[in-house]
Amino acid sequence: MQYIQYNPMHYKVRFLIVGLLIFALLIIPSPLVYGAQPADPKSFPVMNQHPELPTGCEATAATILFHYHGKLVSKAEVARKIPVEPVPQTIGDRAVGGDPKKGFVGDPFSSSGFGVYHQPMEALLNEYFPGKVVNLSKEPFQSVLEEVRKGNPMIIWVTIGLAPTEISHFWWTEEEHLIQWNKNLHTVVLFDYDENFAYVSDPYTGKIESYPKNLLERRWLDLGSRAIGIDLNRQPSDVSPGQDGTNNSGNISNTDYELERQRIVKEAQLKKDPKLQAIEQAAQEGSKPKSKLPLWLFIGAAAILLISSTILLIITLKNRKTAKQEVAPTKEED
Repeated sequence: MQYIQYNPMHYKVRFLIVGLLIFALLIIPSPLVYGAQPADPKSFPVMNQHPELPTGCEATAATILFHYHGKLVSKAEVARKIPVEPVPQTIGDRAVGGDPKKGFVGDPFSSSGFGVYHQPMEALLNEYFPGKVVNLSKEPFQSVLEEVRKGNPMIIWVTIGLAPTEISHFWWTEEEHLIQWNKNLHTVVLFDYDENFAYVSDPYTGKIESYPKNLLERRWLDLGSRAIGIDLNRQPSDVSPGQDGTNNSGNISNTDYELERQRIVKEAQLKKDPKLQAIEQAAQEGSKPKSKLPLWLFIGAAAILLISSTILLIITLKNRKTAKQEVAPTKEED
């Protein structure tokens, strides 16, 4: 009779296989369920607008963009370069205030400030990078994404945390133009995206944030489809397709104001329509991470790995126990 000789290396290999199977089981959910992450979000500049600029997200976003392109300036310096417009005040039977297309309404260094639209910010960007500014306002959101894919981050107007918005203030400018202000107005720097998510440097949180791409687009549309950026490869002869809201003399166009007024009024009417709830719900669905493979395939693969690992572990332990009981020097019976 010949006894089986116990070989420790044989069982170490089996334990290694079991360990690898369990490790694979643990890491499979990550790429399938949670989606891809930007290549290196830590390499993109971040900056918090607080505490110096409680309402100065636009200046902070511009500073982030400047830092990305190698222009190291402070957010306070940038904020002081933005023209200032008066806050709305009641005069007679109506409110009269500044024009966000001409400058910052209020004070970005104060918590009572309102904000500024893209026209003054475009002029500010052009001051630091003459002839290199890209204005994609009023263009399709896909055009903004394509510019980002080229390596040119874009400042976009959305809402804080992509919260729903509505008209919160009405006032008239000295030129008799009606301003209808959306609450939660905010700007971020969009620098990357994938199938489901967009990645931004958010001045409000001072961090890189990932937002559902379709919800980001929805809020961008809510806030007037405003987007500006910098393209260092842009030639002086290139014409930016975005609408800047000015006529040839540099004055604000009455036609543009009327279109803006009609757009905001239409948005307000839509918000009273039950159909908008379906739109919002569909947008919110984008916030749920989706598997890139069918769920049943993921569950099946996980189950197979788990069962295989369990069976192999049981067999290994059983054989090891048997081998230890039978271990003895090899010998032959006469």
